[in-house]
Amino acid sequence: WYLYPAAFVGLLYAYCRITGMSLWDMLYVSQNAMAHFKETVTDGFSRLWEEVRKQKDEMLAKLGAVGRKQEQLMESQEAMDERLRQVGDNVDDVKANTHNINFRVTMLDGKLAEVRDGMNNVQHGIMLLVQTVAEVTNRIGMNNTRSSQQLKGFLTSSGGSGAAA
Repeated sequence: WYLYPAAFVGLLYAYCRITGMSLWDMLYVSQNAMAHFKETVTDGFSRLWEEVRKQKDEMLAKLGAVGRKQEQLMESQEAMDERLRQVGDNVDDVKANTHNINFRVTMLDGKLAEVRDGMNNVQHGIMLLVQTVAEVTNRIGMNNTRSSQQLKGFLTSSGGSGAAA
């Protein structure tokens, strides 16, 4: 019983060795199974390519959206740069105007000091003149007139020397 199948397998092995075929070459594949396999592989590749195309289209759409967004951001950046340059120019103008105002204030301070000194000199001169007039009116005997009395009152109220009194 076991002899026939073992002999058959031995002969089959020898035949495959002599012809250079393998046992897999000997297996029978029907045309229907091969067509079904081919159809399955073709459908699989078709779905794969369709999915790849969808992914590619989605990726291109996303890249396009990113590109448009980047262009918008670049335009916004350019507008911001222009505004920043304008602000910088305005700051420079304000700085120049501030220096100009500071210079003018310093000049005015100097002129006000000169005017103050001049006013003090004028006030001192008027006081000396009033004192002189008071002394002259006293010497000539006009010290009892109304204007002479007002002159004496002015000298005492404004801090004069009071020498005419």
